[in-house]
Amino acid sequence: MRTHIQIGDYIPDVTLSAGIKLYSLLEDYLLIAMVSTDCAVCLPAFDEIDRFAAERPDYKLIVLMDTSEDKLELAKQAFSAPVRLYRIEASVDHDMKGYGFPWAYGVNSEGQLISHYSCSEPGHLDIIAAPFRMFHSVVG
Repeated sequence: MRTHIQIGDYIPDVTLSAGIKLYSLLEDYLLIAMVSTDCAVCLPAFDEIDRFAAERPDYKLIVLMDTSEDKLELAKQAFSAPVRLYRIEASVDHDMKGYGFPWAYGVNSEGQLISHYSCSEPGHLDIIAAPFRMFHSVVG
């Protein structure tokens, strides 16, 4: 039986595309959306990620996408906002003890899981980002 990461656990410092380690992207926090181009339920997540990135460009969001090298350029076109996208293998999700695709995680500056939720529906990334509002000024 697969054991999933839980709130308070530390996400492993996995290697992303281009040899970048996940923890090198951590500052105050990091929102991590994980999707796959081989997952039909991930298609609505592309829209949710794009919406969130466009409405909240100051939030630290990355997308880890399970896809082939051939599909990566096409997949990048799904996002109109400047989204930082990294290609991963499905095994990275397994190494992170993730919940599969599409799922998103909010981690603090130490790599500790603070929030997680599916990112396939409108508003879901707002739920994941809620604990990190303190790093952003309130408008209005």
